[in-house]
Amino acid sequence: MTDLRKKYGLFIFAGIAITVLLLSIMSNNIVRAKEVVASLSQKQAPEIFVQSGHALTINSVAFSPDGRFALSGSQDKTLKLWEVTGGKEIRTYKGHTLGVTSVAFSPDGRYALSGSWDNTMKFWEVAGGRELRTFRGHESTVFSVAISPDGKYALSGSRDKTLKLWELSTGKEIRTFRGHTGWVHSVAFSLDGKHALSGSADQTLRLWEVSSGREMRLFQGHEITISSVTFSPDGKFALSGSYDSTMRLWDVSSGKEIRAFLGHTYGISSVAFSPDGKYALSGGEDSTTRLWDVTSGKMIRILQEQTNPIFSVAFSPNGKHVLSGSENGAIAIWNVPRLIQGDYDPLK
Repeated sequence: MTDLRKKYGLFIFAGIAITVLLLSIMSNNIVRAKEVVASLSQKQAPEIFVQSGHALTINSVAFSPDGRFALSGSQDKTLKLWEVTGGKEIRTYKGHTLGVTSVAFSPDGRYALSGSWDNTMKFWEVAGGRELRTFRGHESTVFSVAISPDGKYALSGSRDKTLKLWELSTGKEIRTFRGHTGWVHSVAFSLDGKHALSGSADQTLRLWEVSSGREMRLFQGHEITISSVTFSPDGKFALSGSYDSTMRLWDVSSGKEIRAFLGHTYGISSVAFSPDGKYALSGGEDSTTRLWDVTSGKMIRILQEQTNPIFSVAFSPNGKHVLSGSENGAIAIWNVPRLIQGDYDPLK
C-alpha cells in the first residue's frame, strides 16, 4: 500500500507540475501573441488578401505580366491561379506527380511553366488550364524554371547540377550548361535574353552565354547554398539570396560583390528586384519578408511577419504589390506603394 501511495503520489505531483507548466506556457503565449500583434501593427504593410488554398507548402509564386493574376506552385503537386484584386481562386492545374518547385508566366501571360520534384517541366495554357507539353531530360528534381523575354525558350535548373535550355514550341532540349558542382537551385534570363544566371549549392553564382552555353563569369562570396538569383531590370546587376542569411548585390560585368544586405536571422529562400531596380525584396525562413533600398543596402521595412517560413516572393509589374508564398500553404498580397514612395517611418 505504501508503494502504491508513493507511485500514485508521484503521478499526482507530476500531473500538477505539468498543469502548472502548461498554464505558464499558455500565459507566456498570450503575452507573446499580444507582442506579435503590436509588432505587426508597426511593421506589416496593408494586406489585400491572405488566402489558403493549397494543402501543403507553397514553393513558388509569380505575377502575370499585366499584374491582374498570381500563380502559385505547391508541394501538393498543383499550381493555382488567383485573382489579385479579390484573392479569388480561379483555377487549379493538375498533372505533376510530385511537388511543384517553381512557376513562371510567359511574357504575354497566356502560358505558364512549372518545374517539379518529378524531374519534369510542364507547359500550361493559363485560360483553360490545359497541359500542353511535358519536358523530360533532367536526371533529378527541377528546382527552377524561367521563360525567355521573347517567349520562345525555357531555362531550367536541376538537382542534377545542370541548367538546360529548351524550345517551348516543340519541347526540344537545345543545350545543357555544365559547371556547377552542386544542385542548381535558381535560374534567370537577362532582359535581352542573351545571358542566364544561376545559383547553386556549390555557393556560387554563374553567368552564362545562352547562345553557346559558355560560362562567362563566376561570382563567389556566399558561405553556403544560394537559393535564389535574379537580374536587375537593366541587366547591370545581379541579386542573390542564400541560406547563409544574406542577400548580396553583384556587378555583372566584373563579378564583384557590391554589398551584402544583413537582417534576416535564418536562411533566405527568395529574392526579387522592383521593376525600377531601386528596391529589393527578400523572403526567409525567419518568417519575414523584407523590403530594402538597393543603393544604400538599408532595410526599409518588414512587410510581413508570421510564424511560417516564406519560400517565395515577387514584385508586381507596376511595383505596387508584393506577393509571397509560405510553408503553411498561404499566398498573400500586400499593397506597398506608400512604403516605396516614402510615406513610412523607417525601422530604426
